Amino acid sequence: MDVDLFFYASLLVCILFHQNKTRYIPILTIGGEAGIGNFTTTSFQKIANHVTGLTLQNTGHFIPEERPNLLTKQILEFFK
Repeated sequence: MDVDLFFYASLLVCILFHQNKTRYIPILTIGGEAGIGNFTTTSFQKIANHVTGLTLQNTGHFIPEERPNLLTKQILEFFK
């Protein structure tokens, strides 16, 4: 993933967290079981009320390389 995407996502999290307001923002988080797991999901659930979180079994940190087809399927399904 692009570093810029992480920067803007982190910036959004910081702004919403410091405003201490929960927003209705559809968010998809995907973590590998052997990587960060559901850490990102629980973090976003603190500031947003529409979080879809997935933890992929038998997957580590490099989800696009390890499970490209499943990742693509989940992203496309999220944006339907």
